[in-house]
Amino acid sequence: MKTRWTFLMIVVSLLALLLLESCGPGKYTEQTNEELYGTWINESYSGNITYGTYTPQKSVIAPGTFSDYDKITSQGPHVVGKNEITGKWKDTEGNIWYKIQGSGANGDKVLKWQTLTKLSKSATVEEFASTTVEKYDPNSYPTKIDPKDKDYRIYYRAKE
Repeated sequence: MKTRWTFLMIVVSLLALLLLESCGPGKYTEQTNEELYGTWINESYSGNITYGTYTPQKSVIAPGTFSDYDKITSQGPHVVGKNEITGKWKDTEGNIWYKIQGSGANGDKVLKWQTLTKLSKSATVEEFASTTVEKYDPNSYPTKIDPKDKDYRIYYRAKE
């Protein structure tokens, strides 16, 4: 009788774990009108790749994609890649937060990264921090956005 009871408890525990896993947050589905979409600029950035750091002056973000331009006046993008929004929420101040995983080619090398992005409440200022990754992992997103971090960027919504 005791072994049946133990077996039953193990089965119930496993079913409970499976149920809890299926109740977790689902994959985020990008909307057609995400506040993140649009043209972002920062004239103070060099637009150059220096010591492995790339600071384009202009970035155009659209559903599932981005295009980075060295200079605001550049005729064509320097880097084109893919973005996938994996999470979105608002904080108590009304700022909009995103977790994004992206990829893009730099010559013949494909780079992957994960980004924590914050848009101001008015969605006119974009700040983010990125981490380059070998493979996407929910635990690899930056945990904060710090202006002193080498991977910190700030952009302003272009007037269209």
